[in-house]
Amino acid sequence: MANVIEQFETQEVKHFIEAHINDNAKELALKFRGKVSFDINIVSSQIELWQHAKKKLPTWCAANALFTKLMYEQCTSEKVAQYKSTLFSGKKLLDATAGSGVDAFFIGKNFKDVTMLETDYSKVKFLEYNFKKLKPPFKYNIKNTDAESWLHSNNDYDLIYIDPDRRDENKNRNILFELCSPDLMKIVDILNFSIASVAVKLSPLLDIQYIIKKLQPTQIICIAEHNEMKEILVVINKSKEGKKLQ
Repeated sequence: MANVIEQFETQEVKHFIEAHINDNAKELALKFRGKVSFDINIVSSQIELWQHAKKKLPTWCAANALFTKLMYEQCTSEKVAQYKSTLFSGKKLLDATAGSGVDAFFIGKNFKDVTMLETDYSKVKFLEYNFKKLKPPFKYNIKNTDAESWLHSNNDYDLIYIDPDRRDENKNRNILFELCSPDLMKIVDILNFSIASVAVKLSPLLDIQYIIKKLQPTQIICIAEHNEMKEILVVINKSKEGKKLQ
């Protein structure tokens, strides 16, 4: 992964991208195969991703931030992340499942200190590379670890944001919170005595009554973009004002 990222920092690749950013990526791969010193398949594929992602990730594309097709498909759109940024503020934010970092980048603008956790080492390298290019207006650190391990000894946050992976080893979708990664019920149990508020991104297909029964949230927000439901955002407010939904 380091070698893949490093080649995007070479002058040859930078000049190539500048000259061909709007060209047909598949034609580029055929035309320049064997004629350049870098991996043309990787670079042309990234150009194609930038072309597709202009509306969903304009900030990432403008900065030539790197991401895979899967990261693009799974990440929050910038518009949705910007909306979520209007809901929270404080001093310390923990994104317990950073992924591409889109939510952390936008929500983090209302915080002074942001910690991002990511178990996938390749995604950690993307985060490190991209956030140097994006230059967010807050102090940040990126940890290659899981939420459960981290929260056992680090839970002094104003907000803990979680976007659990709902797919199992066979890529099948889970509907039970215990089978998500991280295990949402274990996280809630760990945070039982924490004062942090918790925000959880969930699938819009989940049953609301199941969410209320298992997580006992204080707020449920259904977020749509272009008249399409994108996600359910569940907020568990640990303050005295937060009343659990029934």
